[in-house]
Amino acid sequence: MSKPLVLILWSGETESGATGSLAELIRQGAAGQKAVEVVSYKVPPTGPGPSSMLTDANRASALIFGSANYNGNPRPDLMQWVDTYIGAGKNNPVWLSSVVATFCTSAGMKVTGQQPVLNALARLGMNFGASFVGGADWHGTQGVCGQWDDDAGSWADPQTPARAQALGRRVADIASFYSKEYDRVRPKSVYGACVSCGSGGGLWRAGALVAMVVALLLFLWFQSTRPF
Repeated sequence: MSKPLVLILWSGETESGATGSLAELIRQGAAGQKAVEVVSYKVPPTGPGPSSMLTDANRASALIFGSANYNGNPRPDLMQWVDTYIGAGKNNPVWLSSVVATFCTSAGMKVTGQQPVLNALARLGMNFGASFVGGADWHGTQGVCGQWDDDAGSWADPQTPARAQALGRRVADIASFYSKEYDRVRPKSVYGACVSCGSGGGLWRAGALVAMVVALLLFLWFQSTRPF
C-alpha cells in the first residue's frame, strides 16, 4: 500500500536560491514523518515532465505551494503551470481531498508584498478543494516567509530554517491520516457528485415536495374531522 504523498510545488530562480533552499528545508522536515512520501518539484520542471507532476497533484494528500515574491504576487511561471495543467473552474481535472500549506521568499522587507503572496497561494489550493494548514507556531500562522539578506548571505531571521522544517513536519503529520479518514467518512464519488452535478440539490427539492404534500393531506384530514 502506497504512503500518503506530500507534494511541494515551488517557483524560484534556481534550486540553490532562497526559494529552492526553503523548499528543501520544508522537504527535510516533512521527510522526518516516515509514514509519508515527500516529493518536491521546481516549476517549471527541470526533471520529470508536467504529466508526472499532475499525477502527483491528483494523488497528493498534501500540497505545499511556494514562490518567490514577484512584485507582491506569486511568480508568473507557477501560475502559468497551474492554469495550463490544473485549469480553473468547473472543468479543471483536479479536485483535492488534501491539505495545502504555503511559503514564500523575498529579498526585500515584509512590506514589499510577502503577505499577498501567501494569501494568493492559500487561495490557489482552496479553490481546488484543499483545506488550509497554518504554520507550526504563531510566528507563521499562514506558512513560512523567508527574507534573504544578500549582504549577510543568510536569512534575515535566523529562525527561518527551523520554522520551515517545523511546517514540513506539521503538514506531513496531518497528511499521514487526513486523506484516508476524509475518504472514509465521505467517499470522493459521493462528494464529487454533490459538488459538480447538483444531485444533492435535487434530492433536497424532492424531499421538500413530499413534505408539502404530506402537510396538505394532514390539513385536509383535520378540516374534514372538525365539527360544524
